[in-house]
Amino acid sequence: MSVYLRAATAADQPTITALVRAARLNPLRLHWSRFIIAESVPGGAVVGVGQLRPHGADLELASLAVVDAWRRRGIGAVLVTTLIRRADGPLYLLCEGALTTYYQRFGFVEVTHPAAVPHGLRPAFFAGRLFGPFLTRLSGKPVRVAVMAHPGYASAAS
Repeated sequence: MSVYLRAATAADQPTITALVRAARLNPLRLHWSRFIIAESVPGGAVVGVGQLRPHGADLELASLAVVDAWRRRGIGAVLVTTLIRRADGPLYLLCEGALTTYYQRFGFVEVTHPAAVPHGLRPAFFAGRLFGPFLTRLSGKPVRVAVMAHPGYASAAS
């Protein structure tokens, strides 16, 4: 089986919301018009989603989710590269610290200086810094929120 990508439609909104929530990602500002959909061929089942969420002039690669049974088949990578190509402004993303190496494959670099974090992503960045140590102690696993920038768009990455 393979997949093809298409622009989301209004009819995809419930599926988008369900996939993002199942992946335990930020469920806010999920508007179908900003999403691309990965569908299985044959069958037409939605197996992955991703969006470019605007934050003023900046864009966030966000809500990247792939159905569990379809992981490790390159679907996330296809969604990421497609969204990078579609970005027409500064491009950032938020992720768990453990995922930074995954996104580095696509050219993203971690933004470490707080002043270089775009205004739209600062609340999550600072919440991660504030609550990360507490959540690490609570869960027993390292919890860190990373902001990453795609070079060529974001010159403020450091």
